Amino acid sequence: MSSPQEAHESQGVDGEQPDNQIEVHRTQFNAPERQKSTASDHSQEKSPEKTVQPATKIRTPYVQLRPFTHKYFIRRPRALQYFQDGNYVETLPSRHDSHQSEEAEPPEPNSSMWLRSRHRVPTALIPLPDGTDTRNTEEPILQRKRIDLFIDLLWVGIVSNISESFTNAAFHEDGAYGIAFLEYLVLFFIAWQIWNYLRDLLNTYFTDDLLQRAVIVWVLILALLFGNSTTYFTNSQETQKVIIVIFLIARGTFFFTEAIYLCFLPSLRKQFMYRFFFSTLVGGLFVGAIYLKWPANSGLYIPAIVLEMASLSFTNSPMQDRLLKGQHRKAPDPEHLVDRFEGFFILIVGEGVFLLIKNSPLGLGVTTQSSLGVMVLVIYHTVFSIYSASDQSKNYIHAVRRAWWSTTLWIIIHTWIFASFLLCDASFLYLIQNSAERSSPSAATENVGADNTGSGATKSPSAALLSAKWTAAVTLGITLLCLTGKDLLNKSLDPPGTLIISNRFSLIAATMAMIWGVGIWEWFSGLEHGAKFVEPSHPPQAQ
Repeated sequence: MSSPQEAHESQGVDGEQPDNQIEVHRTQFNAPERQKSTASDHSQEKSPEKTVQPATKIRTPYVQLRPFTHKYFIRRPRALQYFQDGNYVETLPSRHDSHQSEEAEPPEPNSSMWLRSRHRVPTALIPLPDGTDTRNTEEPILQRKRIDLFIDLLWVGIVSNISESFTNAAFHEDGAYGIAFLEYLVLFFIAWQIWNYLRDLLNTYFTDDLLQRAVIVWVLILALLFGNSTTYFTNSQETQKVIIVIFLIARGTFFFTEAIYLCFLPSLRKQFMYRFFFSTLVGGLFVGAIYLKWPANSGLYIPAIVLEMASLSFTNSPMQDRLLKGQHRKAPDPEHLVDRFEGFFILIVGEGVFLLIKNSPLGLGVTTQSSLGVMVLVIYHTVFSIYSASDQSKNYIHAVRRAWWSTTLWIIIHTWIFASFLLCDASFLYLIQNSAERSSPSAATENVGADNTGSGATKSPSAALLSAKWTAAVTLGITLLCLTGKDLLNKSLDPPGTLIISNRFSLIAATMAMIWGVGIWEWFSGLEHGAKFVEPSHPPQAQ
């Protein structure tokens, strides 16, 4: 082994490193030689000391860095991206821009809405001037992805509790379906809003400092309390107060945090005032609902949900741009926005798949429930494939990058997809668990004449199964319809002839034709022997 003095001399007279070595964080790594030398040159020159472990026997040209980027407890807030006079401006440097010289000019703002937004791939290797590659494992994008993953882990439990609460209330023998559905809408809206506010905070103001981490942990604590309280929502008025207060505290946390950030971002304050106005109206409706009994207070919950959706349309519309008069407007990071919504959809689908395994609803081995379970699994896989494949266009502009109205519709449609498919998960599970009820001879005649309106009379098991079937069918249909609308929001740029069916609306027509064909075949297969296509004028007398 060479001495420290020999290692110092190997750096050259001027203290420069040889071409075949690189020093990273005071650790030497051997780089591949760029040119081959002759055998005589190798015999005369002394080869440098190997710095890799002898057990590997391999010299790697890849150097992985783990830089300690946390230099400050609290960082100055900044908007990672925003709109300025209709142009999309991105302040977060891309992965390659972070390794450029300080004299490099900042990127020009995009002249159109996100069409030329730079795409950042956080896991790719970055080439260094000496021929080595580095992988920055603490880039802000990677840090944000890790936090997003942890957030989704908590929301898996929250949506599971909401789904189970709906199943127990709607498909119970003495359950009231309408009341259970209203309860589900309120709870899902609260869970979705907390998740969406947290996504927006990380999308626009991600700094990963001490203050922001404290806010995230505090919101996660509130979400934990909310998720554990969902099953008690309709027990009493006091339990509803607890849940609504948790939601209002979470909303207040986000707006208070953003207000602190805007002390350093005066150009975004005016837009914040408009958002705060709508949020105050929504919060006022929730506060008023606290003092009313369930289900009468649903008359305030539903308008609050509608107003929240309407405020989303206003904050993304050109009308607000005219009111801002040259002020900056918040803009989402399109890659992060799409990635987070895809992650939440995977969360909803994963909830359904998880319910197929939890507590072994299919029983031991091949049972009567197995066929239904397999069919449900195929449905989940098909819906997931449809969501992932989109409209199959080879070249297209995503709805989030297309225009303000397409972005707004894309978000609203996703909300309906999540809400409807979670109901579909709960309905499928109930059908699997009670599939043996269909084969019971007494199921059709049991509790004949019972009141199934949910007015307090006992609901028969067959009525509960019927409710579950209708819920599964309707919610699955809504999900597929929303998936179609989501894909049609993209703008296809494919030339004619790229796909077999070039027009996407023609694909819808072909799909509807196949559905009608199935319906006609069902009608044809049910005809009696000797049936005619057209009824004759004098039909034969029945014997």
